[in-house]
Amino acid sequence: MSGKTADIWWIFTRQTVTVARDQPVLNAIKLMVRRGFRHLPVTDAEWKLVGMLSAQDVMHLIHSTIASTKKDADKGTALLKALSKQVEGIMTKDPAYGEHTQSLLDSITMMTEKGLSALPLIDPERKVQGIVTLRDLVFLMGQGAGRLGVKVHEIMTSKPFFLAPSDTILDAIAIMATKKVRRVPISSDSGKSYVGMVTNKDTMRLLDSAYSYRVMRPEEAFRLKLSQVMDTGFGAIGANEDIRTAAWNMMTLGFGGLIAMNDFPGLITERDLILRTHKLKGPEFLRMAIRPQDDTSDRPSW
Repeated sequence: MSGKTADIWWIFTRQTVTVARDQPVLNAIKLMVRRGFRHLPVTDAEWKLVGMLSAQDVMHLIHSTIASTKKDADKGTALLKALSKQVEGIMTKDPAYGEHTQSLLDSITMMTEKGLSALPLIDPERKVQGIVTLRDLVFLMGQGAGRLGVKVHEIMTSKPFFLAPSDTILDAIAIMATKKVRRVPISSDSGKSYVGMVTNKDTMRLLDSAYSYRVMRPEEAFRLKLSQVMDTGFGAIGANEDIRTAAWNMMTLGFGGLIAMNDFPGLITERDLILRTHKLKGPEFLRMAIRPQDDTSDRPSW
């Protein structure tokens, strides 16, 4: 790798946060919320990798617990009991991993071929030395110079699952868990346009507020309308824009997904930019799109 690539690689893989397998799920939620992560490597008492925990794992736990609790008054207590269980109970065991000495291209290959959102990197003793996520790869795509010749509408989800502002956070949790999505657009006109966005991070933030800070009772949090919790400052992009523009916007705005506007309303996410681009254009194209470049003279002015 070039010196610049090596520097970027080091930035991505340093100061990785992990969670112990015997920690309560609620503690992992606190880590994710306060550090802004969606994935945590799980380690044993010797700091060796034993699993991976994602925000989606938490969504599944929340949904299954609430769905199986009949009385609304009991849902908060039931969920607290579930969140008090150990991380080990809901983590992905024996996750895919890379070696901490491997190249960036090797990591890209592993993530795209296996459809991974995050790849932990370990040393010969299986201790976690870093993690590479789709967000890291989108960062590199956004930093690159020149348009890529692929339009947003070619890889976006053209008909995303959506909810209305009058729906509740429970409705959002159900869609995230059952449809395996991380964010849900909010529409007031049956999907013709969007007025906001709610994500799994928003849900975990509510739970953290309810259980850690006692801002509200969990039962009250579940009943909140999406109009009260959705992000109305969501990122948007033209459906005919180049995907490099989408990556740049995600990188600079800090969003993992953008609403596509104009003639092709839809949703484009980090997974789309990396995994769908890989499927559409192939590994060599994606590697070219992500490869760090010293010459930024051709970078668009967006």
